[in-house]
Amino acid sequence: MNKLLSGLIFFLPTVCLATDFAATWSIDDIGVNGVIYNQMELDINQGARYYQANGGLIAEDSSVIPLTGTCLATLEGGVACDLQVLQNSYKVELSSDLNGIIQAIGGAGIVIDSADIVFLSVD
Repeated sequence: MNKLLSGLIFFLPTVCLATDFAATWSIDDIGVNGVIYNQMELDINQGARYYQANGGLIAEDSSVIPLTGTCLATLEGGVACDLQVLQNSYKVELSSDLNGIIQAIGGAGIVIDSADIVFLSVD
């Protein structure tokens, strides 16, 4: 059984387990190109081996930029995602409680900004 999203499954003990999840995180403000993002929403679809993540980063003014990428389970019981948006990418590392860190990575592979990310909900 895949261990990725075991944290999400932990939060859903009385719900029929499905292969699709819609999760929301609060971000302690990550800035890219002068825009501050403070929330991330991802629709996570379970594949045979990996998880596909599609969603958006939500800015302070409620505008959204689309994200797409892949997530997988870590040996420590957490989740790691590599997400793409425009010319930048975002690396998300979550512990087993689904809290962690998000890093904005520029085109040259340099970390532009990083912030704590806190799990809020799953549907």
